[in-house]
Amino acid sequence: MQLFLFIPSFALFLLVFIRLIFPIYKNNKQNNKSQKLLFCITFILFIFACKAIFYFTFGKSFFAPELPRNLLIVMEFCYAFVATLLFITLCRDVLLIIHYFYNKIFDIKHNYKNLFTLIIISFVLSIYGSYEAIKVPQVKTIYLKINDLPNELNNFKIIQLTDLHIRKILDKQWLEKVVEKTNLTNANLILLTGDYVDDYVENLSEEMQLLKSLKAYNKFAVLGNHEYFYNATQWRNFFDTNLQIPMLYNDYKIVEYKGKKIIISGITDYAAARFGLTLPDAENTLLNAQKQHNADFVIMLSHQPKNAQQNAEVIKNKTPFLQLSGHTHGGLTLYLQPIIALFNNGFVNGLYALNKEENKWLYVSAGTGLWGGFSFRLGTTSEITEIILVKN
Repeated sequence: MQLFLFIPSFALFLLVFIRLIFPIYKNNKQNNKSQKLLFCITFILFIFACKAIFYFTFGKSFFAPELPRNLLIVMEFCYAFVATLLFITLCRDVLLIIHYFYNKIFDIKHNYKNLFTLIIISFVLSIYGSYEAIKVPQVKTIYLKINDLPNELNNFKIIQLTDLHIRKILDKQWLEKVVEKTNLTNANLILLTGDYVDDYVENLSEEMQLLKSLKAYNKFAVLGNHEYFYNATQWRNFFDTNLQIPMLYNDYKIVEYKGKKIIISGITDYAAARFGLTLPDAENTLLNAQKQHNADFVIMLSHQPKNAQQNAEVIKNKTPFLQLSGHTHGGLTLYLQPIIALFNNGFVNGLYALNKEENKWLYVSAGTGLWGGFSFRLGTTSEITEIILVKN
């Protein structure tokens, strides 16, 4: 296990060393002071990159290390610094390639001045990105225009919370503020779309009790992939019984509002396959709901967004359909967004029109919180998502 964790850490360090440190070393072989300084920088970068080994060795677990919160925040910053430094270095390399073909447009040399410039830029961006990862999110309002929306559902307000990842970094105090902000929205419906925790029920029951204080006409939830790592069955029961938030499990509920019917459907997560549990079945869930009820609006809760297009196609008539998902964390950073999008059929952040003419939509939240294994945001921001239905 330690060897497996070491590979990505060493690869990250090695790329930074080869492209940033080694060229300067070659140009300063005869300078002992220069070599000592480069050795110190190299050693620090190596230590920063080895976060996973540190977590596993001293925290007993990479996914949920038993370490103080402040230390975890520092370690996350250090790792983010090396990752950002690599990204900045690769951007510099692009400029070097341009310079090679178009000489004297600008001058970028492998020297200490440029080295420390890149380090300072990465340091500043890492401080900003680390803050963005752990701050209490603002409410992000989305006005969803729906053709022929019933007047009764005009200005109907939905709150989505997702990817809370409660444990050491995003703790009880953080969650308390999220709940307070959510309740101030006076939502008609609060929907939770998975990845609430990174630990077992017995260790987080006190913190998660705060979700019981969420105020809305109705509340529903689905499992995320991280719940499966920490006994999904126990967490499902905890939501149903302790929090009194129904956990939809390839199932649906009917919400009646001002005489109109809204289907709230929810599926399990694809991670269920690894644990021999019930696989997601959006098609049968939606077909059963439609067969039994003539609804005015359909909402699908699915932690992962990748099958949203297929889910929307199950709704054959022009009944408005909205899928709410999370999981992607908005792509985390601008340079990772394209990669994360590839693993989610192009869905990574924000509102997508699956079929605008037939009122089929997907919203992928950037996440209310963030997984503690990579607590860093750059170009994305956490959110308490407020979706207001508006008649078009």
